[in-house]
Amino acid sequence: MEPSDYKHVALGLIFLKHICDRFETRQRELAEEYPEGVEDSDEYTAENVFWSPTGGAVVAPASQRQAADHWQAD
Repeated sequence: MEPSDYKHVALGLIFLKHICDRFETRQRELAEEYPEGVEDSDEYTAENVFWSPTGGAVVAPASQRQAADHWQAD
C-alpha cells in the first residue's frame, strides 16, 4: 500500500468523527429541550445530522467509549 493511499483511510475516520460529534451534540440538545425527540430520526435530519438508532454502530454508548479509551494492546 502506498503511503498516499492512507489519506483515504484518514479522511474516512475524520468524517466518521465529525458525524459522531454532530450526532452527540444534537442528542444533548434534544435531551434538554425535547426528551421525547431523542429517538425521532426526523429531529436529527431536520438539522442535517446523520441519525444513528439506539445500539447503532456509529455511536457507542459513553460507557463503551470510555472502556475503549483505556484499552491497551499487550
